[in-house]
Amino acid sequence: AKSGRRAVRTGGQEELVAAITAVGAYAIAVGAHFAPHIQATLPSVCSHAQNPDAKVRTAVAESIERFGRMLGGLGEQLGPGPSQDRLFASEVARGLAMALLTLLGHQDGGASALRMALMVKEDLLQCQGFVELLGPD
Repeated sequence: AKSGRRAVRTGGQEELVAAITAVGAYAIAVGAHFAPHIQATLPSVCSHAQNPDAKVRTAVAESIERFGRMLGGLGEQLGPGPSQDRLFASEVARGLAMALLTLLGHQDGGASALRMALMVKEDLLQCQGFVELLGPD
């Protein structure tokens, strides 16, 4: 069922897309050094997974993929076995997976956003470090 929400293009929407894209690019560029900032940035990015604008949802999907790859690299650096850092990274990975499910379940148009979310899902499933953080569930 459609929610009746419609996207209206504004300069603010374009700035939002740019900001979401930038934070994802920054996360992947600096890698594990971004981890201390993920609690401050990830909820804001993921909160836009239900945005009515497909461009915003596409940017969220791209950032989820970048956050996921950054976490996968971090997971590989942490090595096997339980640790506080690994537990934190696993929780963040599960949060990313939930945001991706939200994107995949969005029903209001935006085939490009859905395609991007499907590609991100496939990309992250091939990222061994990310998959290990998610665990068997």
